[in-house]
Amino acid sequence: MRIQIHDEALNQLLQKMKDADLKAPLRDSAIYMKNSIQQNFDAQGRPEKWQPLSPKYAAWKQKKGYSPDILILTGALRRSINISATAREARIFTGMKYGPIHQLGGSKIPARPFMVVQDEDISNIEDIFQRYYEKLGE
Repeated sequence: MRIQIHDEALNQLLQKMKDADLKAPLRDSAIYMKNSIQQNFDAQGRPEKWQPLSPKYAAWKQKKGYSPDILILTGALRRSINISATAREARIFTGMKYGPIHQLGGSKIPARPFMVVQDEDISNIEDIFQRYYEKLGE
């Protein structure tokens, strides 16, 4: 699964920096996005709330003493969100095989997209790159 940010202002700024080593701002952007994704878990979906658990599954989780939160059984999926960055690319990913089925949905599981770029994320990532660009000019 690949999520790309298409934003004209950010693309123009990146064009100005095309020969620069972008590992630092890409790493900072990935860290920012990892935190944003964690907020998606905290909010139980944003900007739109995730579909609730089925009553049967919610009752089973309660009986077993698990968290009532959606997409949290052991917390492995949430903890698995990781990042990597090179001079040209940042990645935010999960190594959990069941991550895509929760993100996209399946025949018996509704989509509960946890890797979502929020509107405010774009401007915050632009700010990260703008600050880095300004440092290049110093």
